[in-house]
Formats: sequence, C-alpha cells, structure tokens
Amino acid sequence: MWTGYNTRIGTHPKEIEQLFARVREYDEDMRELGLHDHELDSSPRLASPWLGAILVLQVMLVYLLLPPILILGYIVNMPVALAVLLVSKKAARKQKDEASLKLVAGAIAFPITWLVVALLVALGNRLLEPIYPEIPGSPLLTGVIAFFLSAASAYLVLNYQRLARQTLRSIRVRLTRIAAKRHSSNCTWNVPNSMTASRSSPKGSLSPADSSRTAAWSTLNEMTCRDSPTIARTC
Repeated sequence: MWTGYNTRIGTHPKEIEQLFARVREYDEDMRELGLHDHELDSSPRLASPWLGAILVLQVMLVYLLLPPILILGYIVNMPVALAVLLVSKKAARKQKDEASLKLVAGAIAFPITWLVVALLVALGNRLLEPIYPEIPGSPLLTGVIAFFLSAASAYLVLNYQRLARQTLRSIRVRLTRIAAKRHSSNCTWNVPNSMTASRSSPKGSLSPADSSRTAAWSTLNEMTCRDSPTIARTC
C-alpha cells in the first residue's frame, strides 16, 4: 500500500488530495455516529433478520406510538414546570438556592398535578358513562392509568430527544452496514505482495474488515488501474 502511495503522490498529487479528503469525510461520519472502525468489522451479535425487525419496532415505537404520550406530557407538565421555574427564581435569595428550590417544589407540585389529572379523568369517565353506555365504566382504573401516564409522559418529555437521536443513529448505522456489505461483496482487489507488506489478507484480496483501509484501497486502486497493470480489479 505504501509503495503505491509513494508512487502516486508524485504522479497524481491531486487525486491523492482527494483520497485524503475522502478519508477525512469518513472519519467525520464515524465520529458523528459515535463509532470506531472495529465496530463495523463483525456481524451483529443478533441475527440480521431479528436485528432488522427490532429496529423496525423501535422506529414504530419512537416515531409513531410515543409522540401522543409526549404531547400529553407537554400539556400536563409544561405549565407546572414553568410555574416551578418562576417561583424558584423569585423565591431564591441566592443563585445557589435556586436549584434546591426547584427540586423541592418539583417533588411536591408534579405528583399533585398527576393526582389532579387522574381525579379529573376518573370524574370524566363517570360523567360519560350514562351518555355512552357502550364504554365500560371503571373510574378507578381509568384514574390510575391517567396518573401513571402523566408521570411517564413527564419522563418522556425529558428523554424523548435523546431517544429519538439514538434511534436515528441506529438507522444510520444499519444503512451504513448494509452499504458496506454490498460494497465488499461487489468488489475484490488483487494486490501484489510488494504493496501490502505491512498488512495483507489471505489470497491477495483486500479484507473489508478495516473500513478505513477499504476506502483508501478503493480510491488508490481507481487511480492506479487506469494506467497500471500491477493492480487488477474485478467488480
């Protein structure tokens, strides 16, 4: 590899600069995904069909089922959060006391809010029972569900952005793995030993295990195969 690099740095400096740009772009993508090269080397621990099914279920959960609960969380908890924020700012004599006041006020105000919502939902269930007799009336159960949904929605408001970002990252990683597998299955490089003295794979073909080396080999080979018979490429 280094022999080919040292040869082409003198004959094709512009292409070598493009190679460095591609490697830098690859490195930035990996940093954005929070991944290292070795994490793309092997197949997932779970079988690929199961991994894809789990990802589809995760996408449906995060982007279809959780948003209504998230909206409920904003409706129920946002006014209380703003009230706690304003009260703590007004009541705190020193800036260091503001966080303690927020903690104490939130620990009191939020459970009370969830209880009030649960009581209102239970009362609404009782009032609607004569109007819609086909709806089974269970004010106690409805109130308990409303209480826990209100509490869960508060947690979701605080963590949904991180959860959505992690799900998007999972999708990108999955697509990256699929693209890498297609690329490695469609292309094979046969390289002489003089150019792979530092590290070569069996049978003279470039292993897709190291993604950064694969990207570098791809560009270097495209540059070389145009006018050099020393590297043969079959795609």
